[in-house]
Amino acid sequence: MKLELTDPVWFSYVHFKGQKQLSPHSVIKLPLLRLLATLSNKMEWLFSLLVLALALLPFILEPFFGPAAFVFIYFPVLVGVLMLKRIFFWRMFGADKKKLMVLSAEQIEVSPLVCAQLSETAVLSRQDIARVKVYHTFTHDQDVGSSGARASVNQIILVRKDHTEYKLDGYRIGLANVLYLLVYFDYPLEFIKQSIAHVPGHLWPLALRLIPICANVPALGQTLFALKSAF
Repeated sequence: MKLELTDPVWFSYVHFKGQKQLSPHSVIKLPLLRLLATLSNKMEWLFSLLVLALALLPFILEPFFGPAAFVFIYFPVLVGVLMLKRIFFWRMFGADKKKLMVLSAEQIEVSPLVCAQLSETAVLSRQDIARVKVYHTFTHDQDVGSSGARASVNQIILVRKDHTEYKLDGYRIGLANVLYLLVYFDYPLEFIKQSIAHVPGHLWPLALRLIPICANVPALGQTLFALKSAF
């Protein structure tokens, strides 16, 4: 499959610093997606379960403490848990705009923060890369370029000639931006189309955040009501 960089099906949402000044000699540094970036799987599950459990806490304590259970117990604990998660996030990724990948025509530099298989930053020369697997789906079951179709890059895996594979974390780096640069620098790409059924498997980190937040809506509503009643 040969892609054009102007193809809106694939690259409508591509944006990165230096995009308009790209040249064969460019060296592009891609930063962390701070709004989507996740901690380790264990930590994400831990904090999700904690926030989910807090949704029940004030209703259990209300018969004993009344509205104070929402205002003086539930809400401070919820804020504390969220702040603790933010502290873990800062410790892992830092407070600055950390660069997770560096791409050029000659090589690709990958941080262990964007690839779980790595313990330290890896530099892959162009000659070392056998191919790059691009797993994707379309919003409609249509061929590329058909009206209304939209491509979504689910996963990108760098494959070395010794068959070592490096899977990129799509919640920490923009996979569409990576693909754009891979096409521009003409790296060998292997496109693997997936059905819509594969999409939920890539959305679990979002579910781990959204479900606990939604579960806390009633408790937050009761907290606001208790505050209004008090004042």
